[in-house]
Amino acid sequence: MYFPYLRGKQYELISLRELSEQMSETGIIHPIIEPVKETTSTLRITCEQLVDAEVSFTLILNPSVGDLKGSLGEIIHFINEEVGDYEQLHLGVLIHSNTDFVSLNQSLTELEYNYPFTIVHLSQYPDTDSLSDFYNDKTVHFNLFRDPNLVRRYRRYRSIINQNTKVILSDPFNSKPTNADYAKDPDEFFTDEHNFYHEDGFIGFSDYLTIGEDFSDSGFAPYAVTIHLTYLRDDDQIWIRHFVSDSNEDYSDVPGTYKEALDKLIPFINEHNLRSSACNEFRRQHETGHYPGLGSVKKLSIIHHIELIIGVLN
Repeated sequence: MYFPYLRGKQYELISLRELSEQMSETGIIHPIIEPVKETTSTLRITCEQLVDAEVSFTLILNPSVGDLKGSLGEIIHFINEEVGDYEQLHLGVLIHSNTDFVSLNQSLTELEYNYPFTIVHLSQYPDTDSLSDFYNDKTVHFNLFRDPNLVRRYRRYRSIINQNTKVILSDPFNSKPTNADYAKDPDEFFTDEHNFYHEDGFIGFSDYLTIGEDFSDSGFAPYAVTIHLTYLRDDDQIWIRHFVSDSNEDYSDVPGTYKEALDKLIPFINEHNLRSSACNEFRRQHETGHYPGLGSVKKLSIIHHIELIIGVLN
């Protein structure tokens, strides 16, 4: 299975809505949503559509970034009021080295329904007794590990964690300071986890897609426009190609710089015969000269990556 990890920003959520039918049909995609904005209508509508499509997904209760960091009570209220008794929903908990399990458990008593859990281990938790106590009365379906060696190195972890719940979480996206910097390495290795996660003892794999783990909520017009697109090579490795505009002196003509990036992308996807719904939309934009806005470009990159993984796993 594949567990795409997305922050709950507008276009990340819209990408899940547009993929809901595909995810429902295949049953091999389980999105992880870390809400980072005040519980907006976009999150509510997305959850409703995933529920209607009977998609299994996780909603993180204790975000580590964004406006909702430290707002566990607000997210629990949202789940009680807006999601309700949906058996495919998993409650996600981020585990850091300083996680306060006592306060966490106290907050969880406010939940009105009995949901399974997804635990995301972002670092080693030193107090394994408290971790073990936290697991005692919970049904944990998935354990995501940012460090895949954690359960191998520490015997105490192996006694706590059900080995049939382990998922490897990685960040293969090589984030650069500016969009123009992606032109220095336009073609990069992305991942081959889909080939080896079973061999390594995991039931699935997860990543931060073509966005990366680094979180930024600042919005500004970029000098350069870059389209990030993953693709499968003949050797079964997934690589990522960065299509960067050329006229990057200022941000006076973002639609024009987007067209420059799109002019580079179209020959590539045609040469490789890439037929995802996202690539077809890129072709349509190129033919019509339509500029959709950079949020939509990111959405298409996300959709393409998930569709690529669906094809690979199938």
